[in-house]
Parts: sequence; C-alpha cells; structure tokens
Amino acid sequence: MKIMSSLRAFGRDQSGASLAEYAILLAIMAAVGVALLPDLRTAIATKFTAATTQLNSN
Repeated sequence: MKIMSSLRAFGRDQSGASLAEYAILLAIMAAVGVALLPDLRTAIATKFTAATTQLNSN
C-alpha cells in the first residue's frame, strides 16, 4: 500500500512540470530551426552572389 500512496503523491507533484514544458518548447524550436536552415542558407548564398556580381560589375 505504501507504494500506491507514493505513486499517487508522485503523480500530484508538479515541481518538475515547468522544466519539462520548457524542454519540450526548446525541442520544438530547435526542430523548426533545423527545418529552416536549408532555406536560410540558400537565401544568404543568393544575397552574397548578388552582392559579388554587383561589386564585380563596377
């Protein structure tokens, strides 16, 4: 019976909930960031190519 009461107390304990929520949010933001990296890399490369072309033409 002591095990059951310990499990119930553990289920009601909210002390680690905020940390877990922040960890989940951080993981989601990291996944979105990784998903956007190829597009960002292409956009930056395009801007640098345009700037290099502009500088070389003058």
